[in-house]
Amino acid sequence: MLSIILPCYFAISHKITRASHKAHAGYEFLFMRPNGLQLQRLAELVVTGRLQVRIAKEYPLEEIQAACDYVATGHADGKVIIKLTD
Repeated sequence: MLSIILPCYFAISHKITRASHKAHAGYEFLFMRPNGLQLQRLAELVVTGRLQVRIAKEYPLEEIQAACDYVATGHADGKVIIKLTD
């Protein structure tokens, strides 16, 4: 599985990093580990409307390549979600 995700990450990250430099914008990609306090704070921000999460599309795990291809187009106007279960 990681052999699928990492090439997608590097291909997508390179394009986005280059675009962010061109636009003089900051960009950082990171993987997070769940942290109860951070997740609680994020939940509070969502509930109060101070943090809004835009979801562009959802894909089942079986279509991860299609999700990577979609993100690589640069047309995603929000988060692309990979659903691990139904």
